[in-house]
Amino acid sequence: MIPDLVMGDSMKVLMLTQDFPPADGGIAIFVQHVCQELRRNNMHVEVLAQDVERAAAFDAGQSHAIHRYSGRNRLSSLAPIVSTMFHALRGHADVLFLGHMLSTYGLGAWLLWRFLRVPYVILVHGFDLVEYWRQSRLDNFASTLVLQDAALIFANSEYTKGVILEKVRDTKGQVVVINPGVDPDMFKPGLETSAIKQQYGIGDDRVILTVSRLVPKKNHDNVLRALPEVLQRIPNLKYLIIGEGSEKTRLESMARQLGIQERVIFTGFVEHTALPPYYCLCDVFIMPSCVADGNLESFGIVFAEASACGKPVIGSKTGGISDAVVNGVTGLLVEPDDTKEIAQALSRLLTDEQLALTLGKNGRARVENELTWQVMGERIVAFLQGLKSSTRDVHV
Repeated sequence: MIPDLVMGDSMKVLMLTQDFPPADGGIAIFVQHVCQELRRNNMHVEVLAQDVERAAAFDAGQSHAIHRYSGRNRLSSLAPIVSTMFHALRGHADVLFLGHMLSTYGLGAWLLWRFLRVPYVILVHGFDLVEYWRQSRLDNFASTLVLQDAALIFANSEYTKGVILEKVRDTKGQVVVINPGVDPDMFKPGLETSAIKQQYGIGDDRVILTVSRLVPKKNHDNVLRALPEVLQRIPNLKYLIIGEGSEKTRLESMARQLGIQERVIFTGFVEHTALPPYYCLCDVFIMPSCVADGNLESFGIVFAEASACGKPVIGSKTGGISDAVVNGVTGLLVEPDDTKEIAQALSRLLTDEQLALTLGKNGRARVENELTWQVMGERIVAFLQGLKSSTRDVHV
């Protein structure tokens, strides 16, 4: 059973998430930083998360309590989640915080609201919501129900907010856009890159970079297809692809078929903490994500990380990327299926040094002013404090 949350004057938050470090992925990083910022703002935070490999070692180094559960499938995890929360949270939590849309946690939170009047808020990332809506009717119904009764819904982009409001027209709580953040002290210009250059034999080559899972929606295909045209103008160009995924073998084969295999470097997985020098190494960051199997980019935190390192970025006119990339100000947005436009955007940024420098500087300034974890945390805290004031006498 989960221990009772510690009592005190500070607001008490229980974070519920399936994705939490040491698990990889954007949601895990986002949720971890939310917890850190809540604590930095004097809130008491505890986390209920799925058990993963290396979790014990990670949890031991954290300043807030993390309670793990073994959830091999939704049915096996539903009962213990609901029962333990019922026993642990009666009168002891000011708010439940769903780190993403998940029907097991969502239904548990909804039941606690219905029977104990413990309010809950949800952080929605876009693809997590779409995934549930296109599964069974039960998942669709449960997700809609949970969203309708949430005290607050945090959407990671204007696009995600639009999807929520289109699907769930009658929401009890406000839908607020909270963009993911970046640590500007970790991701910053001017980091040492010589070791990486030596490792991959880059030398004096120009470099374009993509950091992502190797899956269809990231659209590596069309960057590869655009590369031969760009190489005609910039022959000393290399394309650095960081990440692993189901598309790797096919992308390697495509590079060979296009005759550019010597210009494309697949690094494999790189730890998130090791990424900043890779961003600093590149001349242009590119990820023209597309719609694939109903999935698309709802924000794209890698754009903000590249901008924080002072790099011009190229994204696509899909999903929530326009929240991460201001077209013509911090980067360029292209049609994801137009390889000619992708090639032109790359050539433009690789040959117009002043434009590339300006976009990179603008991107860094925007991150410092709008897209840090601290800014994100302060906004969430303000909304949660308002929620606490409005529900102060609701608990039974």
